[in-house]
Amino acid sequence: MENKILNIINILKEKTISGDAVWTRTSSDNEFKIQFANATITTDNWFVDNKMCFDFVILNQNGDTIERLSITDEDFLNSDYALLSSFYETVKNSYYKVDETIDSIIKELNTSKKIGNQNN
Repeated sequence: MENKILNIINILKEKTISGDAVWTRTSSDNEFKIQFANATITTDNWFVDNKMCFDFVILNQNGDTIERLSITDEDFLNSDYALLSSFYETVKNSYYKVDETIDSIIKELNTSKKIGNQNN
């Protein structure tokens, strides 16, 4: 993988973890995107022929793909697989606010208040 792309992925992952990157969903169920002044980056996860696939795509300001990294779980031992799958999971967890939700549940469970709602 080219060093510039690796650098983008690593910096973007750190910004996502710290909450300094705002991701949105695309029309695809498992695809997320982040927009920059002159580019958009997407990351996606899907299955084809019982293989889990991940990708990382950079689009220029015209929407043209200028870089695409795709990998399947057949390449499990490849460092690019670990990088892209971890990156995707970080983005997905950020978008769905997984850590915040779990922390909120734990906080509520650790109170003496009654939990749950009969009306639901």
